[in-house]
Amino acid sequence: MRCKYLEIKTESTPLIGEEPYISKLYNCTLKMRSKQKQVEIYQQLFEKGLEGSFITDRCPIAAKGNWNDCPFFEVDK
Repeated sequence: MRCKYLEIKTESTPLIGEEPYISKLYNCTLKMRSKQKQVEIYQQLFEKGLEGSFITDRCPIAAKGNWNDCPFFEVDK
């Protein structure tokens, strides 16, 4: 199961003398619609203890996949 608002991006960070560090960024496209929507989602997730101290477009639930914690979850069809 996956949320229809989830956007996964891969980011590569170069390291001197080593292979680059590859990380996945789990973003919420619903947060990206507007600043107002971003703050609304942040506040509700923060109250549930799911958000940190910074407002971002990141999805704090995606890496763990516990979609039941998110009031904005909609199944990706």
